[in-house]
Amino acid sequence: MAQPVFRLLGRVGVRDGESGRYAAPAGRKPRALLAVLLLRAGQRVPAGALTESLWEGEPPRSAPANLRSYISRLRQALPPGAELTGDSAGYLLHLATPEDCDRAVFLSRAAEARALAQSEGAGAATGADLDRAAVEYTAALRLWSGERAAEDVERHGGLLTAGLDALDAERLRAAEELAALLLRLGRPLAALAEAQQVLEADPLRVGGWSVRLGAHHALGERGQILHAYREARAAFRTGLDCEPDPELRRLYSELTDAA
Repeated sequence: MAQPVFRLLGRVGVRDGESGRYAAPAGRKPRALLAVLLLRAGQRVPAGALTESLWEGEPPRSAPANLRSYISRLRQALPPGAELTGDSAGYLLHLATPEDCDRAVFLSRAAEARALAQSEGAGAATGADLDRAAVEYTAALRLWSGERAAEDVERHGGLLTAGLDALDAERLRAAEELAALLLRLGRPLAALAEAQQVLEADPLRVGGWSVRLGAHHALGERGQILHAYREARAAFRTGLDCEPDPELRRLYSELTDAA
């Protein structure tokens, strides 16, 4: 698979055609501008929405002129095949193909993995399907060069923050689904490692805790099931001031009764 031209999964970057290396547009605002345009690639983004994403609170009077300047600089930095069109009312970033941005590749491969893992026609997924799904999930997650989307961009709100937060959530969803899939494939150690990474990023993900409990059970680690559940209870009490999800409590009871 060819390297994407634009990178959002980690630090923002544009790939140099000769060296293959990624370089970010100079300056915080141009990086943020490129990020929000990539999130809405192929769609016209109103200038007001761009301003809201670039400036926190009340934008300066110079915002319209600054935005035009950033647009001009981005146009000069775009690689062949990409084009930035529009005027003071709004702008649109055209990519040669959607796969020129790593975001689109990630979402596509994660969706393909999800479809393989869930069904095969009208029946259940086969072992080959599950193996292929694991490969697709792994390939999708390897596209991330950091733990957050556009991690070198400030999130002030608007389309930018909403889009990046959604992308971060999709990464955790894919990692959580891969962990559950690895457990189904009889690979509890790999499932445990994947689930732990998910929980380090978000300790309130029920799916991550479910995989962790299930992996300890598969490994015959009764004491670790209890330890993990106590950690889950502490996380939910701290984060939400409540007990863990009923589904997680039920799983814990089933696993400890079966042990």
